[in-house]
Amino acid sequence: MILNIFVFYLYDALTKFFEEKIEKTMLKEQNKYYKKQLGIMNTTNENTRAFNHDLANHLAIVRGYIQINEDEKACNYIDKMTKSVYTVKEFSNSGNIDIDSILNHKLYEASKKEIAISLEVKVPISINIASFDIVVILGNLLDNAIEATSKSENDKWIDIIIIYKEEILFINIKNTFIGSVYYEKDKIQTSKKDIENHGIGLNNIEKILKRYDGVMDIDHDDNEFEVEITMYID
Repeated sequence: MILNIFVFYLYDALTKFFEEKIEKTMLKEQNKYYKKQLGIMNTTNENTRAFNHDLANHLAIVRGYIQINEDEKACNYIDKMTKSVYTVKEFSNSGNIDIDSILNHKLYEASKKEIAISLEVKVPISINIASFDIVVILGNLLDNAIEATSKSENDKWIDIIIIYKEEILFINIKNTFIGSVYYEKDKIQTSKKDIENHGIGLNNIEKILKRYDGVMDIDHDDNEFEVEITMYID
């Protein structure tokens, strides 16, 4: 009996240790997302102020090209004007700092891998869901989608829909897929070698969803992988 008590105590201690370790890791990731988002916002504001300062001069140049029928030069100059403002890509600007931060950070990583992004975000500035929870859910799902899509040789794309309506948060992420999934006891398992450093996985997302009476549906074929999440926010 003493041995059993010791084993249960040890198990409980180890469980708390790993839970705290996971939480610290996710909070660190959350701060990284916020820092990235702040950098995007600051850079965009600085570029916009600089552009507005010289706007009259830029328009004078374009007007001059149009007057002498140099349409191609005018178009090229407009392209340069546009690039000078949008040097930093902001994929999501819903106003919800948690969701925008994660999306902009992760989708920037995807763009560097030449993955085409389709994004629809319709959420309010504030949603009654813990920042930690949304970081875990979106961060893990996007990591999985980016990793799976980057393995495709030709067609690389990720479609993301995030909509909040009538206290329901709907998330749908679909991506190209090479058609290899590992199942264990009817549950999808990670194919990553370094499991500890790759987030908490789909099973742990389901644990978070229980707090919100949420559900997660997964569907896939040989070419596409789709995850759909519905969360009921009180």
